[in-house]
Amino acid sequence: MSKKHTIESIRNTLSNYKIPSNKIEKKGGYDYIKWSYALGIFLKHYPEARWEFVQYEQADGTMLDVQYYRDGSCSVECNVWINDIKMHMWLPVTNFKNIPVSNCQDINTAKMRCLTKCIAVCFGLGADVYGMDMLQESEGGVGDSSNESPIPKSTPTIKPPSTFTPEPDAPQRLKGVDKIMVGADKGQTYNEAYDKCSDIEKVRKDIKKWRGKSSLTSDQKTHLNTLVAMESHINEQIVKRMAQ
Repeated sequence: MSKKHTIESIRNTLSNYKIPSNKIEKKGGYDYIKWSYALGIFLKHYPEARWEFVQYEQADGTMLDVQYYRDGSCSVECNVWINDIKMHMWLPVTNFKNIPVSNCQDINTAKMRCLTKCIAVCFGLGADVYGMDMLQESEGGVGDSSNESPIPKSTPTIKPPSTFTPEPDAPQRLKGVDKIMVGADKGQTYNEAYDKCSDIEKVRKDIKKWRGKSSLTSDQKTHLNTLVAMESHINEQIVKRMAQ
């Protein structure tokens, strides 16, 4: 049976480990711990540790391990466990100058840096490299029984893959001229309610809200179908802009 750990004992152990200067890299004026070194030390102390990168469900049911935003930038998130103690971290995808980018190489690098940052800021290994105040801030929200770190309200939460299938006519409403028949935006057109069908954050928020209901009326199903198609349309536009 694995040893029972607490977040306090983990932080006491890892925060006392001094990261050698040759294991710290510079990026855009900021210090980063080499991810391969951090993982090696982390697993040496806690071989039972595991992690996953957060995935986001797309309109077609596929899953992406990166979150795209309206301006074309993106971010990644990860969860890390030591037994039942879970921590969460997020990181924007940037190049070596800390400018937002979204190619596959930078996304892969950002994922590993996000994982390393979670190990540092949340669990304590090299927390001084990122700023010890970040570690102290996160300590304030770990007293509950879930052992999870606090997640900002703006951080997207992930819903299990849905069996919901969009109706064939949903893409027709992407013109935005149809009026919304249900919910808080009832009476407005889709253009009016969703910034000319481009506000992906609001679209995803409303998709989550409607999918969370146990049953839907016919008008609600139509609205949800439209939102799902709109999300797909916005994602396609983002990809096209990045390819230009």
